[in-house]
Amino acid sequence: MQHPERAHDKIAWFGGSFSPPTKMHVRVAVEIGKSLLHLTAPGRTCCVCIVPVSGAYKKGSVRDPCVTQAHRWTLAEAFLQAILHEVAIDPPARRRDLQFRLLRHEFDSATPVATIDGLRMLEAHAFCDEHTQIYIAQGQDNIMDIMSRRWVQSDVLLRKYRFFLFPRDNHLSTPTIVVDVVRNLIEHRDREKYPPFDLDEALDIASRIELVGDGFSDDTSSSKARQILRNNRSLDGVDASIPVHPIVLRTLLELSQHTPDIYSSPQCEVTPTTGGASSCNRRGRTSPTRRRSMVGAGVSPRPAPRR
Repeated sequence: MQHPERAHDKIAWFGGSFSPPTKMHVRVAVEIGKSLLHLTAPGRTCCVCIVPVSGAYKKGSVRDPCVTQAHRWTLAEAFLQAILHEVAIDPPARRRDLQFRLLRHEFDSATPVATIDGLRMLEAHAFCDEHTQIYIAQGQDNIMDIMSRRWVQSDVLLRKYRFFLFPRDNHLSTPTIVVDVVRNLIEHRDREKYPPFDLDEALDIASRIELVGDGFSDDTSSSKARQILRNNRSLDGVDASIPVHPIVLRTLLELSQHTPDIYSSPQCEVTPTTGGASSCNRRGRTSPTRRRSMVGAGVSPRPAPRR
């Protein structure tokens, strides 16, 4: 007799393009898992859910002619295998109560999926119930975009979920994050469209942000990996320089034997002019208030996509 699956106590939603997945992504996933373990109730389980975005997402690196969707999914599976390999050799993470899942409910969508909708899809799974606490796990810039109400239904995300923030600044601290988040929430630039939170609620939201790891550099980013791949089409001698896990690199080598032009197109770095959801991808200038707050958090000011 097959018993029904018991819901996890804690879940981290780790969404992204992962095109290709890098050593940084692997390291972040493992660190998220270890953080979840510290927060999970005794006798319960927790899970890091890897959620690749739809191929319709408004980003050249997830679309043809940059990479096929079949190849993207093969690399996502290699990403999961790389995570499990690192967990197996990391005693604090090598626990039966910590799981990693690769989910494709956003990946299979013919249209871009806003994070709020992706989370609702996640909540529909049997391993999640009304008592499961869900953490949105994202980089520093994306978390600050949510705090600035730049993502679809940000207010719902802020009030309902918790957050794992992995910083790009070695000197970022929890007090710095708290001050910056509270300022964003109570002093929003567009007060009519986004009514400010009161101080107590802003402090509550800030208290639900957990820092994960430190110093995740852009030198280990997917764009850096794609640049190296474009400059070394034979892939010979790139092992030491490319910021991808050996398991992912082996998969890239196998894919390149059949598709030599994988990640070679300049379109990989171009934002498509069509596709995507306008409500998710509008871009605008960075306001002076946001510019000051981002600098305070160690983030380079830039127009940011809404998700």
